[in-house]
Amino acid sequence: MGDISETLAIKRWWRFRAKPSLLETFLKQKYCVRAHPATKKWASGDSHLWKSMTQARQKAEIHMIWQVNSGSSSFLWDNWTGKGALATEFPEASKSTRTLVNSFIANEKWNEYKLREVIPTHMVQHILTIEIGRHNINDNLVWDLTENGKYTNKSTYGEAARKIWNLFGGPLGIAGLQGTIRTLLNSWWQERSTNAIHKLVIQIVPIIVCWELWKQWCVCMQVWRSEKAQYVHLKHQISWMIQVAVNNAFPNNGLTLPWINLVKLQSIPKSIIVCWETPKSGTIKLNTDGSYNANSGKAGLGGILRDDKGNLVMAFSHM
Repeated sequence: MGDISETLAIKRWWRFRAKPSLLETFLKQKYCVRAHPATKKWASGDSHLWKSMTQARQKAEIHMIWQVNSGSSSFLWDNWTGKGALATEFPEASKSTRTLVNSFIANEKWNEYKLREVIPTHMVQHILTIEIGRHNINDNLVWDLTENGKYTNKSTYGEAARKIWNLFGGPLGIAGLQGTIRTLLNSWWQERSTNAIHKLVIQIVPIIVCWELWKQWCVCMQVWRSEKAQYVHLKHQISWMIQVAVNNAFPNNGLTLPWINLVKLQSIPKSIIVCWETPKSGTIKLNTDGSYNANSGKAGLGGILRDDKGNLVMAFSHM
């Protein structure tokens, strides 16, 4: 239920920032007359609606980018550069909420001289690459997790899937969900293994992740009527299934949660039991061994002679 509430709060914050409405006007007049919506904190006595929205604000704002048209967005507090709010990127800058982007536009072009007065050169160079749209309309807010720039609950499900693939692939050096699912699966299954545990993990993890994501999708759609995936539940369920599979296949390794422990991929100890067999009655047996070090050019050998009862007759070695 917590995930569902958070998704709804993110959606409310998106609508509050992106779409003019009676509720948007009311909330701004009540809470944001002297403060920018991105900076206004919840205080005791404020409504529970505003509290839930401000709690979801940070997760929403990182995916909200303002496309510059007339420059009506806040110069310091709106994310119009695609790199976050300038006020948080450069704490030493002025914190005025009234300065708009259009203060740095002249004749529908960026005023480079004025920009250099307030922000570092490397950011100025980035801003000069940002296209300025139509000067007669307000700046447009887009959601960077969807192709059409509109917020949907489905985009939060996709975000959870990306986080899951990054969580389990990252520690193994495997890139997350960047292209098609076929490309992603191939990147797992074509990974070269270093030992038997590693080989098992790169074979089963993609299957387990796909299965759990599918199960979660079905539950979301059929039970909750929402497309918000429970990331925490997915993480623990997938980790547990991997742990069970690894420990069933290699019971002596004792790998445990969390996932970062599982990817330590301990080497499997190999041992061969060697039994010495006595020679026939009345005979003796000679066992020998030797080694050679190619780097030093040195070699060594040795042997042991025992009778049919296993008693030592003689032994020798030579370097």
